[in-house]
Amino acid sequence: MSIVIVSMPIPYLFIDPSTEEEKNLLQKVATLVDFHFHDLCQHTSKPMRDILQKLVVRTMWESSSRDKYGEYYGVPAPRQTPYDSGVLPPEIVIFAFPLLRDYPDQEALTKKVRIVIIHEIGHHLGLPEAELRRRHIY
Repeated sequence: MSIVIVSMPIPYLFIDPSTEEEKNLLQKVATLVDFHFHDLCQHTSKPMRDILQKLVVRTMWESSSRDKYGEYYGVPAPRQTPYDSGVLPPEIVIFAFPLLRDYPDQEALTKKVRIVIIHEIGHHLGLPEAELRRRHIY
C-alpha cells in the first residue's frame, strides 16, 4: 500500500478582490472559466465527461504566489482508488488577476483561459508539468 500526499489549498493563500472593479473582473473571468469547462465537458467522450464532472472548478482573484494562472489540487484520476472516499474532491482553481494582467485583450484572455483549464485538467489526468509543456499546453 502506498501513501499519497494530497496538496489542498489553504484559504489564506488566496487573495480576494478588494474593490468593486476587481470583483466585476473576477466575475468576468469566472464566466469564461464556466463556459470553457462546460464546453470541454460537452465535446468529449462519456467516460471522459464522467471523470471531468467529478472536478470542482473555482475562480479566485489571486494566489499568494501572484504568478500562477491555475492550480490543481487532489489525487489525479489515474491514481484514485475506492479508498479515497475520505479525501476532498479534486479541484482546479483558476486565478483571475494574473490572467487579466498578462492578457488584457479579450480574445487573448479567452484563449488563455481555455488553455489553462486544459492544462489543469491534464494534471487531473495524471500528466506532469514537463509533458504538458512538451505538448505546448501551458
